[in-house]
Amino acid sequence: IVINQKTLDTNLILCPEITIDVPSEGVTKTSTTPLLFNMDKGVTTAYFEPTDASKIVAFSDDNLHKLENNPNAGTIQKFLDPQHVVQMVVLDKKDTANRVFRFATAIGKLNFKQIPW
Repeated sequence: IVINQKTLDTNLILCPEITIDVPSEGVTKTSTTPLLFNMDKGVTTAYFEPTDASKIVAFSDDNLHKLENNPNAGTIQKFLDPQHVVQMVVLDKKDTANRVFRFATAIGKLNFKQIPW
């Protein structure tokens, strides 16, 4: 959950990766899983980079029902075709059922200026 500093809106960011600028190493950015984010470090400011919608696997109820109804290897391979899937976001089922989606939601990267892990 993030707060847009310009509008003070609260948003849910589904984040397949977090990044940090690393100009001194000759690489523009390095990234890691958001599971490594360490709130105790106190790094809480990032800018948001949306993910191209064509590269998002929609784990909607519709798509999940297709997998549940026909959970064979062919269905799963078609759904997770590596030519189309770039990143996935996995959500805890109790979060999706209980509270998470009451916020405006976006999928993308959170880019930090300091190391948050």
